[in-house]
Amino acid sequence: MSEGITIDYKKVLNIQKPSDKKEFLNDISSFANTQGGYIIYGMKEEKGIASELCGITLENTDIGIQKLENLIRDGLEPRVYGTQIKPINLSSDRYALVIRIPRSFNPPHMVTIDGHRKFYGRNSSGKYPLNVEDLRILFGLADEITKKAKEFCYDRLFKIKSSQSPVPLLEGPKYVLHLIPFGSFRSTSNYDLSQFEKNRKNLPNIKWVIHDGRYNFDGFVTHSGYINRNNPEPTRSYTQIFRNGIIEAVYMEYDPRVKGKIRKIIDINYESQIINAITKYLGIQQSIGITPPVFVIFTLLGVEDICIGHREFPESNLSPLIDPIPFTQDDLILPEVVFSNFDNSQIEQQMRQVFDIVLNTANLTREEIT
Repeated sequence: MSEGITIDYKKVLNIQKPSDKKEFLNDISSFANTQGGYIIYGMKEEKGIASELCGITLENTDIGIQKLENLIRDGLEPRVYGTQIKPINLSSDRYALVIRIPRSFNPPHMVTIDGHRKFYGRNSSGKYPLNVEDLRILFGLADEITKKAKEFCYDRLFKIKSSQSPVPLLEGPKYVLHLIPFGSFRSTSNYDLSQFEKNRKNLPNIKWVIHDGRYNFDGFVTHSGYINRNNPEPTRSYTQIFRNGIIEAVYMEYDPRVKGKIRKIIDINYESQIINAITKYLGIQQSIGITPPVFVIFTLLGVEDICIGHREFPESNLSPLIDPIPFTQDDLILPEVVFSNFDNSQIEQQMRQVFDIVLNTANLTREEIT
């Protein structure tokens, strides 16, 4: 097989000198900014055609791979996620090293080591520095992904409000959460969802217990309540995972059939419910092979004339907070938050800006509820 836009052969691997590290990152950047591909270290080539698998020396494969992973993590901006490094043992001390770099959906990636600050792409002849026009196209690609994510979210919200959701929902205020991976709009994005059929608890609902789950046209859905498919009764929560890895979760804080009527107050503790849900759903996406970044979009539907409140004892009661103003909009579609990795320690901090918008809309501040 000959070298090309998606494959490159290297006889040796050197990252000792700053110039060596720079060259290594230039290659990683070029693949991520173009179509992705493979770099094979320990392969001789003649005129771009693989000629001999000679291998490279690795005294400690774990330490060597960790050095490369750290270099990729720290030497590119924004970070490139999903890179895989696999050593293939050829003899007692020689290995072929295969690095797979996925096509990035958050380009362009700049090499930043030692003040280098350059972008690279690839063509059939190898890597090359990106010019202004190349960069304009790549930045446009990132904008296009954002546009598609928002359009998808708006379409789904319309379906929920017009009773076209995967399962029928009760009337009343609804909390809606979308987790949309950057790569979900690729034609090749199609993930194995069989684990959810085997164990429905692997796809939890927000707050409520799951009673059933099934495949549907879009992927797999779990929901609370027992739904008779011949005569479906509305329920208060569901989680839908699409075949392209997008997760949509909807829940209601209470069942108006039990409480008697739709309350005019929503519980401020919804924040912890949403944070816990994002943590679980990012973990699910990671488990099926999705790589960051991931858009998270949170929406409140049907909240016009409703205030924010807090729970008191008995728990069935909700009291308004100090001087709340009822929401004047029926729907609050909040700004998207981009999660660039699966580190759940930052979820609360990153979602705080969204939750504060909800508070401000109700004439409240963070200080008034803490």
